[in-house]
Amino acid sequence: MEDKKRTYSPDEVTAIVASALRLQRKREHVPLEDLIEIAAELGVSRSAVEEASTHLATERDMEHAREQWRARQRRRFCGHLVAYVIVNPFLIFVDSVTSGGTWWYWPLLGWGMGLAFDAYSTFFPDPDEVEKGARQLIEHRDLKDNLET
Repeated sequence: MEDKKRTYSPDEVTAIVASALRLQRKREHVPLEDLIEIAAELGVSRSAVEEASTHLATERDMEHAREQWRARQRRRFCGHLVAYVIVNPFLIFVDSVTSGGTWWYWPLLGWGMGLAFDAYSTFFPDPDEVEKGARQLIEHRDLKDNLET
């Protein structure tokens, strides 16, 4: 009888329902209409569920865009690294043939410093840059989608 009188805070309700769903796992996806119906039983309005659903979709899109931006940065860095590895031995060869090896280390050093900065910004990006890049990807995708329709 004591359990029926117990009440829960909104955070506890969220945790209990999330835990119960993880334990049950009878189906992978719940349609929005079912979610609205379940929420109504808890006194949550349809508009609140729809707003939360839209917010979650936006967050998913943003996280996907962040990953796309990071992958694009890694590909760009790999291209930069490949160019460095291919071009610099050629420069060393040209320098050794033409002047006996007097200047090859300057482009190697200068380009290497640029490559080091590029590596740092690729593998340890500024969070603001990631957000900015992700927003640009989303805007570009939305613009492309609008042009196609």
